[in-house]
Amino acid sequence: MTFASTVPTYSPDSFQLLTQPSASFQGYVRHIVLATVIRSEIFLHLALLLTALTISTIKP
Repeated sequence: MTFASTVPTYSPDSFQLLTQPSASFQGYVRHIVLATVIRSEIFLHLALLLTALTISTIKP
């Protein structure tokens, strides 16, 4: 009786735990990768802007 009542509740929960966090973890990793790429592009643009400003101020 207890075994029959625990098996149907245990297997879908374990199946959800096996399938769901992998997708959410992939979304989380993708979000982190996109955030770091965007941040690095912003830093790259800021560095290019600073170098352009320093070159323009040093040159004349």
